[in-house]
Amino acid sequence: MRLFAATLLVLFSTGCSVFGHRPIHDPGDPDLRLDAVLTELRDARAVERGEVDAEEDERYEALRERRELLLELEDLAFDFPNHGGVRYACGAAAYESGRREHALIHLDAALAADPRAIDATALRARMSIEDGNYPKARRLVGDGLLLAPDSAELLLLDAQLAHLDGDHQGALVNLNLAAKLGGDPARIDYHRALVYDAMGNSAEAERCLRASLDTDPDFEPAQRRLNRLEAR
Repeated sequence: MRLFAATLLVLFSTGCSVFGHRPIHDPGDPDLRLDAVLTELRDARAVERGEVDAEEDERYEALRERRELLLELEDLAFDFPNHGGVRYACGAAAYESGRREHALIHLDAALAADPRAIDATALRARMSIEDGNYPKARRLVGDGLLLAPDSAELLLLDAQLAHLDGDHQGALVNLNLAAKLGGDPARIDYHRALVYDAMGNSAEAERCLRASLDTDPDFEPAQRRLNRLEAR
């Protein structure tokens, strides 16, 4: 018993206990880690989608790598739960993969960390429109445009809301602004088509849908709408 007590005394007095030598996890710099993961994700997606020349086995490997990188992205959120950029990246990745509830959790956390985060505001508003929560979408878009009136994504979303309100001309004005500011041309032409169709201009709606598909042949909403238009 005396020997045991003496041993403890020596360990604590010299700082040599196992607890004193337990490695401390250093999460590193969140921005550097996030940038590295996102760069690798972009490269893996490019291979997986055939945007660069690659063999079939290389594309399969890119798919496996992308899944691992998404897990690494989630690890970043664990290490930096209050980092707006990390939480937005996780939310955007979850949204892209169809995990909507997961995306909402991350996006709400991103906005709690930084209420002025425009990308998170825009994606959260987009999801609110898709969920039919138009009051929330209007609030988010309105607040976002006060901070970033030249945001192409927010202008596109504002155009969607104007269309839902029956303000077709206002919708077209915002869509034109979004296009000039570099917004997604496939989505912009798709929403132009919806507006023109609502105005009774089927020919212009069809032209816009074809333009949307010329930009992005895999844009399914435009293809479905074009099929319905041609079936009338």
